Amino acid sequence: MEKYNNRIKEIRKIRQMTQAELAKIVGVATAYITMIENGTRDMDTSLMRRIASALKVKPYELLPLEEQPETLTEEEKAILALFRKSKASNSDVPPTAKAE
Repeated sequence: MEKYNNRIKEIRKIRQMTQAELAKIVGVATAYITMIENGTRDMDTSLMRRIASALKVKPYELLPLEEQPETLTEEEKAILALFRKSKASNSDVPPTAKAE
């Protein structure tokens, strides 16, 4: 049997929320939350979004850390913003002029 790892229990505990409270907000049985947290049940995107909303996180944050998208540092974000700004300002220049 495949196990579906997630961080729901970890995040729920940080939020000081019980399984019963999360289940009530999400609209499922407490036993279903238990199965999802234990990885014996998988969740569809709709349920994932509802759980994420209840826990006040983005849906991808429910995934194991190794499956989450890489986040940029503040420095990387600044560099990317500068790159995008320079690329946008250069979009008016004809391609032949850029090569010179």
